[in-house]
Amino acid sequence: SRVDSLSKPKEVILNNEPQKASYSIGVMIGSNIAGQGLDSIDLETLVAGLTDVVNESDLKIKQEECQTIVQQYISKSMEKKSALAKEEGAAFLEKNKSEPGVKITASGLQYKIINEGTGKMPTATSSVTVHYTGKLTNGYVFDSSVERGQPATFPLNQVIAGWTEGLQLLKEGGKAILYIPYDLGYGE
Repeated sequence: SRVDSLSKPKEVILNNEPQKASYSIGVMIGSNIAGQGLDSIDLETLVAGLTDVVNESDLKIKQEECQTIVQQYISKSMEKKSALAKEEGAAFLEKNKSEPGVKITASGLQYKIINEGTGKMPTATSSVTVHYTGKLTNGYVFDSSVERGQPATFPLNQVIAGWTEGLQLLKEGGKAILYIPYDLGYGE
C-alpha cells in the first residue's frame, strides 16, 4: 500500500464553512502527494507535522530542511518506479518480439503492420494525420484520438522518436501497432 495510515479514516461532518474548508485543504494536500509518485506516506506522521505547524509547536525537523528531505524521497521513489517500469518494459518487448508478424528495427522499435496502406510514405518532416490509441504494456489506455473521435495532425519530427520512425514504415491509409521502448518514447 502507498499509504501507511491510521487504522480507519475518521468520519467527518461537513456542516459548516471551516469544516468544508479544512476537508478541502486535506483533499488538495492529498492530491499533491498522490501526484508526486511517492512509494508510501505515513499519514499519522504527516498529521503530526501539520499539527506542529498549525499549533506553532517546535518542529522535529527544521522547516528549511524539509524541502530537501521531500525532494530526495520523491527522487528515490521515482527511481524505483522507473527501474521497475524499465524491467517490465524490457520483459514485455522480449516476449513480444517472438509474436507472429512483429518486426524489429535497428533502434529497437517493434512493430506489426496490420494494413500497409496504398498512398505515399511520409518522411521525418512530413505532417501526418492519424488516429491512435496509446497504451501501457498492461493495456491501460493513456491517450486515444479514437476515443475523442478526432484524429491528430502533427509533423513527424515533433513527436516521440518511436512515432517518427514507426509512421515512416507505413503508406498513407496504413495501420500498424508500434511497440515503443521507453527510450524511443517518453523516456524514464
